[in-house]
Amino acid sequence: VWNKLDTKARLKLELAGMPYDERQLIDRLIAVHNLDGQRKEIRKLARAAILLRTKKSSEAKIPLGATKIGGRPDLPSQSKWPSYRDGKPLAFLAQINLAEIAKLGMPIKGLPSKGLLSVFSVWGWMNEADGDPHTPDDHTGLCQQENDWTVVLNTPLRSKLERRKTPLGVIAFRAAAGEPTPIL
Repeated sequence: VWNKLDTKARLKLELAGMPYDERQLIDRLIAVHNLDGQRKEIRKLARAAILLRTKKSSEAKIPLGATKIGGRPDLPSQSKWPSYRDGKPLAFLAQINLAEIAKLGMPIKGLPSKGLLSVFSVWGWMNEADGDPHTPDDHTGLCQQENDWTVVLNTPLRSKLERRKTPLGVIAFRAAAGEPTPIL
């Protein structure tokens, strides 16, 4: 079977069998792709990150305040649903339980270790039959991203959360449980 595999497939098998050590993995990839001259720059750019792996689930099975993508957000009852400057509600994309990230033991500079981050954006303004987002029209014919197109709410740890209904006219994406996974 090994002889029938192309070079890329062999590399994937080799890398999958290696113990997970970032420095060794980077060194192996640098060697495979003949990037020895850029080793210093690659090491400078490579850094720890978190991948949110999704697991099929239903909204009802995802605990209040857990990491998830899509569905209905868990927000404090007194908080307002984020909206664009024209008042149109933003679409809920994801929420991240920061304690789940902290448990991984890999601190990310500037990221709090407690609370809940909730991400809302105009990029969720879609029609069911249309895969393209309907971004705000600035009446110039140009589509330029603005700072207020995405809002990230940081809800403190001790806040009492409730699962909020999506406002009318905003697409609610199907909920998927999120599993934070360290990556490089």
